[in-house]
Amino acid sequence: LGSRITEESFPPGLQLLHGGDAQSLGLSAPLTPMSRAHSANQSAGPSFLHGARNAFWGPGPRRTMGLPKPQSAAAVAGGSPQSAAPMMPQTIRRPPLKNVAVSLVIAPLVVFIGSSTACAVFWHVPVLPMALTVAALLVALPVSMPHGDLKAHIAAGDVLVPVGMCLFAAVTGVLAGVYAHECFMAPFYAIALGRSYDNVLASTPGAAYADAGKLRFADTSAVNVAMAIGYRQNPRYCVAPVMDSGPGQLRKASFWAIGMDCCEERGGFTCGAISGAARGGVRAVPDGLFVSSRREYIKAISQAAAIADLAVDDDPIMVHWVEKPNVEQYSKFGSAVGVLGIGAALFTLTALLAMAVETLRYSAQSAKAARAEGLMPPI
Repeated sequence: LGSRITEESFPPGLQLLHGGDAQSLGLSAPLTPMSRAHSANQSAGPSFLHGARNAFWGPGPRRTMGLPKPQSAAAVAGGSPQSAAPMMPQTIRRPPLKNVAVSLVIAPLVVFIGSSTACAVFWHVPVLPMALTVAALLVALPVSMPHGDLKAHIAAGDVLVPVGMCLFAAVTGVLAGVYAHECFMAPFYAIALGRSYDNVLASTPGAAYADAGKLRFADTSAVNVAMAIGYRQNPRYCVAPVMDSGPGQLRKASFWAIGMDCCEERGGFTCGAISGAARGGVRAVPDGLFVSSRREYIKAISQAAAIADLAVDDDPIMVHWVEKPNVEQYSKFGSAVGVLGIGAALFTLTALLAMAVETLRYSAQSAKAARAEGLMPPI
């Protein structure tokens, strides 16, 4: 091309392939690097190809992406392919996750248990469980998708599988925890943290027991089943006033027993432990995300008071009528634990299904790639 190419302009692998010179190759004139490489290619076969590969990519095996299927050095020289090893390995295929069970089952399950437990216990302070859920995600995501797998060129769609499982675990864990809190842990807190009062007269103004969690009424106080009503249908909100048989009882009802789908339209109140021995009441909790019955009970109380010509406090005390308030307290806690356990079991089954699908998908992709390269016979 009008200028002589010097040996210094070529990588070391192309300068001297066997340490020889023009005289050792039987030539009378000095060889340029290009002529040396050409002569070495004709005489040495694989040495030229391996030297060129080492010059540009360095020694050792090299993975290729999208390159043609390599030929052996013997095939380049016109010889039999079986007489020499291939120049380069076969085309790379997507590596699997380092540990599918950890990425798709264990790490997401830790997120689910952490978020659900945090919400069940601390949902009355929502910032705390949400912060704990984010912390669980920050811990689980690097474990679910290690940095080494990202550097191994896993496709974006495959990265989203374990990441999606962790996010799904966080969302479902929060929902399960909030449900457990509002239905069971909130009543447990109301009973356990509220004050306990004994020998309560139903004729007493309700404001005197505004901080009550557990109430044990006097023997003269009981649920007036005849004044009970059922408000609406499907579900039916049932209310009945707690009245005292003594002379102090006025036409004002401060305490109301409540229940759902346990009464007739008029009378027939069977909610809770309605028996001669039952005198206990546990405080009903306010509405929330999953529990929104309090305002319906308020409407039912207003209707019952209008029918029976009763006066009602602005903030009536609604109780679930029970025989033993302490037993009801621990029953709520056990129910919350049961909800979290069932939720964790269902999520584990979902994660195992996702792991099986991902394993089968990768196996199918590997088999397809192997058939494309001729390593497996076609189906």
